[in-house]
Amino acid sequence: MREMVSFQSKRRKLKKNAGYTMLAICCAEENRFFQTLVENGIKIRRRGTVSDSISDAQPGEGVLLLADGYPVPTLEIDESSLTEALQKNLRLYIEYPKRLGTMALEAPRAMMWERCVVTSPYFAPSLNPDTILATHGAWFIDLPSSWTAHIIAGKVAGYRKAVFGLSDVTTVPILAEYQTPSVLISAIPLSNCIIGRYAPHAVWRDLWRSLLKKLTGAEADLDWRPTVGPRHRPDSALPGDYQKHAFDGSVKWLRDYAIYSVAWKKGVIEGYESRIDSAGRQRVRPNPRSDCIGEAAMLMAVHGNASGDPESTRLASEILDYIWESTDFAHTDETSPAYGLVNWYERGPIFYGDDDARVLLSTITARRMLMTYRWDEHIIRCLLSNLRTTGSKGFRRNRIDLEHFHENGQNWTYFQIGGMHLTPVHPICSVSA
Repeated sequence: MREMVSFQSKRRKLKKNAGYTMLAICCAEENRFFQTLVENGIKIRRRGTVSDSISDAQPGEGVLLLADGYPVPTLEIDESSLTEALQKNLRLYIEYPKRLGTMALEAPRAMMWERCVVTSPYFAPSLNPDTILATHGAWFIDLPSSWTAHIIAGKVAGYRKAVFGLSDVTTVPILAEYQTPSVLISAIPLSNCIIGRYAPHAVWRDLWRSLLKKLTGAEADLDWRPTVGPRHRPDSALPGDYQKHAFDGSVKWLRDYAIYSVAWKKGVIEGYESRIDSAGRQRVRPNPRSDCIGEAAMLMAVHGNASGDPESTRLASEILDYIWESTDFAHTDETSPAYGLVNWYERGPIFYGDDDARVLLSTITARRMLMTYRWDEHIIRCLLSNLRTTGSKGFRRNRIDLEHFHENGQNWTYFQIGGMHLTPVHPICSVSA
């Protein structure tokens, strides 16, 4: 059904864009944005060089010069091509150039906390001033601050709109006019919005619809399906088995992408970093953390119990054995003041009460699903070790490191009796670093 809806939607776009004014573009054939324009039925004349794109363009025509080499700046517009474009009064969009006529631009810089913000009514009524556009992992070139800018970058608050405005924000121009309103220079490749998974999707779609209209004078029904997004729309009716489908999908993802094996040790990666780079990638965080591993084991145990899948049952047991039977996590030396505690991460003797609680709750749940008593002694020992490092009034330090047990000759009794002169953190409010 989804394929049929997609096909019908594509046919409507092809028909709607059949009368769209010709657009000239300079980019490689494999450029994802170019392919999206073609998929939407927009008439395009593609050329491989800047000089060919400009010389072939008709007076007043819209021309896109895209940055194929991003994040390496490779686009160079020589003086003669630039002069010809101005003489023809071309509606020109140039992104991420290395050289612009006689002006050589500096090496790109990385955006850290900045986001792009619309600053003029140029894109109205689709996008109003203060609209935020997130450009994940973007690299940008410095444009002269004297140029008239329609989009800037700065550290702003808000998701869809800069809620406090821009009056106290240090900004840099991102999309600005060069000599004439018909020539736009972009400090980042706005066309990278599809590969880079720029957000929000609807805002970027409307930005490009408006920009194409400025370049050609015609409406374009442009859209694309984001690489990552919710399975269902906010107004969609969910299927009857949506909970089971989501649960089974989580189990499959864990098996395929998160669970790893080193000899008998079956662990689980922490996950993926939240930062998205310029190519739309999120790097793996391979750190084995006891809370992540325990919760993954619980999920596999519940799945094994519900589905009868013996592979899930076995994985749950093997993963929990790694936490409780390996010195990578469990402190089993009776002479150690950390006896019974569980490391926050692999061979990392740091103890958060909330993370130990997650391991305990996960193991207790898995124990019930698997109908086994094999980890009971470990559970009781860990409970006791957390209780004996809790003060008499019920407070426990948010984080205890192994070295804290040995400061000034103290041991676990310091935390149980006399060690809470430090600012206490209530267990309910404790948060891991």
